[in-house]
Amino acid sequence: ASVRLLRFLTGVTLAGTYPPGMKVMASWFERDRGMAIGVLVGALAVGSAGPHLLNAVPLFGGEAGIPPWRPVILAASVMAALGGLIAAVLIRSGPALPATSRFNWHAAGRIFTERGVRLANFGYLGHMWELYAMWTWAPLLILLSYQAAGLNDAAARIAGFAVVAVGGAGSIIAGQLADRFGRTAIASAEWVKRRRDNTAIAVDLDQSVLDWAARKLPERLDPEQLGRLTLRRADVRTVQTPPVDCILAMNFSYYIFKTRQGLGQYFKRAHRGLVEDGLFLIDAYGGSDSFLEMQERRKVSGFTYVWDQHSYNPITGDAVNYIHFEFPDGTRMNKAFAYEWRLWTLPEIQELLYEAGFSKVTVYWEGTGDDGEGNDEFDPSTVGEACPGWIAYLAAEK
Repeated sequence: ASVRLLRFLTGVTLAGTYPPGMKVMASWFERDRGMAIGVLVGALAVGSAGPHLLNAVPLFGGEAGIPPWRPVILAASVMAALGGLIAAVLIRSGPALPATSRFNWHAAGRIFTERGVRLANFGYLGHMWELYAMWTWAPLLILLSYQAAGLNDAAARIAGFAVVAVGGAGSIIAGQLADRFGRTAIASAEWVKRRRDNTAIAVDLDQSVLDWAARKLPERLDPEQLGRLTLRRADVRTVQTPPVDCILAMNFSYYIFKTRQGLGQYFKRAHRGLVEDGLFLIDAYGGSDSFLEMQERRKVSGFTYVWDQHSYNPITGDAVNYIHFEFPDGTRMNKAFAYEWRLWTLPEIQELLYEAGFSKVTVYWEGTGDDGEGNDEFDPSTVGEACPGWIAYLAAEK
């Protein structure tokens, strides 16, 4: 019983270290954030492998350099305690840390009552179950194999360490790829790789975008996986595809449709394109500042990001926005990105989704931290704050 309790407490403390650690790491990196998170996750893998390495080194006595398990656990615990002391003394949050909200016990109930959250948590539970099962049994199976072959036990334990620790290198490489090719593209490729029956269809009007993706994807996917990822040049309002589980339209891309007829046609096509319990996910932005003609500058590593709300027509709702980049040497990249949109309101979007046939539409609204700013935590809501600027997410169920 005491072993089970201690193992449970180990999991609790790991949960209290891992997500906050990722948040703190991300707060120091606006560029190369993928690599930074990869280093943190990789450190977890290498640290978890550490006791296997200690078990192979004759520091504590024991036959053939294999020490008893108690000194190994004690040594690993001491190193963990030293790591916690270093974190307490030296580690601080970075300048990009978002505002935090007050702890809410009622939110814990969403783990079981909200289907999306419940599925995500149980999916992650399954992932951790299989990961720790592999980390537990692989070194033991390697040891038994080495013993059956008459090989050295210490070498077997070093091999067990390597099998677990190699995840560190994989995490860093994955993080670098995410920074280089885009986190969305990496996630799409990983979706195809996850299971042999997973498929994805990317639809775009711009052939040059599809050509770029076609050049980069072979670096991420093998030929069989590439066969399950389709790049298609088409109009999303008329494209023909088999029914899918989920359709995703982010970065306010559907704002390109400037009439109710055009946007409604797209939403109806999305509804037809889903399986019976399918989900349509989109984002939206607004607030009083979104209707102003203004520029907003934000310094990031190596350049200044300029969001330019160039023009807005209150009669039609048409907006023209640009993104510029300014560099320390005085040069400037004008109109690196251009967006000609209609600023749709959340009531209009929800009405059109219901008119398209969706049975339920949920708005996820950002919470507010102690400093009065957004806290990057989005919850289902029917009431939002009338703030100068906001971003929200909508989930439409077929």
